[in-house]
Amino acid sequence: GIVWNIGEKPVDGATDFLFMLVLAALGKAGMTLEFAVRFIGIISHFATVLIIYIAIRKYYHANRWLAFVPAFYLAIGPGLGYTEAGFGTSFFALAVCFTWCLAIKLSEEKISHSTAFAFALLSLVTGLIRPEGVFLSVFMLISIIYINGFKKSFKPILYFISVYLTLGAIYFFWRWNYFSDPLPNPYYIKGGGHFYWIGFVSSVIHSLVLLGPFTIALVLGFRSRETTRKTIFALIPIAGFILLWTLMNNEMNYLMRYQYPVLVIALISFVPLVQNIPEEWGLKFS
Repeated sequence: GIVWNIGEKPVDGATDFLFMLVLAALGKAGMTLEFAVRFIGIISHFATVLIIYIAIRKYYHANRWLAFVPAFYLAIGPGLGYTEAGFGTSFFALAVCFTWCLAIKLSEEKISHSTAFAFALLSLVTGLIRPEGVFLSVFMLISIIYINGFKKSFKPILYFISVYLTLGAIYFFWRWNYFSDPLPNPYYIKGGGHFYWIGFVSSVIHSLVLLGPFTIALVLGFRSRETTRKTIFALIPIAGFILLWTLMNNEMNYLMRYQYPVLVIALISFVPLVQNIPEEWGLKFS
């Protein structure tokens, strides 16, 4: 079972639940656990890089260079550092990337039942990889509602609630019964329902450091009514996730890994905020 030492009671010592299961499966298949951790991390990291490039090209019809820059920025970022240290951060970021791509699709195209269901299902997967993924997925759903309105967002809302009240509820009550606690360990060990000012400050600073020059795009996005809507759409999950860490202290935040998903969302979302600036400002490049 999920124990600290064989023969002891179950303990929620690994909050990356699905990451732990995939790691266990690879271990059973014959990989050493050290190799399996790095294998998952490397595959996840470069898959996220590729998805960012493809998503920008597909959803925003951006040229190759405009899609390459954010993808390359992520590629040389701290992702491989998490893998080297044995964290599942890149695996979580991959799920966030997939989920946010579907959120963008729901905001850019006619909403279909299949896309709405896929978004809800991937939201649950994201939450099963890391508990904070549940909150991040809710923030993404709020973005969809903001950009489309309640009426047009009926399908995503319906599927989201349905998936969490069925599959999500099954996992929640199984977990509560198995570990004897309803919430993950970090809530009790590093949270406890308190407000952590240092957690807020660290979250803001780390997010700004991770975003680097892409922070400028979020500022420039408020230059017109059209780009402001797209900026707020991206900022809802970004700001919400940054503020979420006021409920946790900053222990074990290796290489700013708690805020890493913010970078993934921002890199996919920055293009529509800046791609029309040359035309708007009358800039010509020969």
